[in-house]
Amino acid sequence: MPFSISLNRQQNSRDNIDYWYYNNPQTTKLEPNYGPISGGTKVLVRGSDELPFNWKLDVNNQNDTFCHWGDLGKTPMMVLSSTEAECLSPRNNKGYDWVPFEFTLNNQNYTDDNVKFYFYNPPHVVDAFPLRGPVTGGTEINLYGVNY
Repeated sequence: MPFSISLNRQQNSRDNIDYWYYNNPQTTKLEPNYGPISGGTKVLVRGSDELPFNWKLDVNNQNDTFCHWGDLGKTPMMVLSSTEAECLSPRNNKGYDWVPFEFTLNNQNYTDDNVKFYFYNPPHVVDAFPLRGPVTGGTEINLYGVNY
């Protein structure tokens, strides 16, 4: 939709600028929907209408496409198709158990689908016993550590 502006409701600007409408995108599922508090989990965002301009080659909104993780901020989103995109989870330095997940295709309007991303403290193995066993397997191993 081309548009122009007027300051007096009589004369309009000479240059028409194209404005592009698109359907509201939605998130239906995150895969996985959890990751360590250190961040860096590659998350597949499943939904609809994630690639609204694939038919129009001269419209590129990649610089305005982000995943939003509540108070933890935004990370870049790579749109793969109209139903899939990817992004990396952020570092959770605020101690949240979960954050609301949203994404934007224009760096202003966000989805509102009540989707959550959960964080956990990664396990840390301190010791294991026994440390040897036969190649045929079947040895029961005891693990000692934290955050199981």
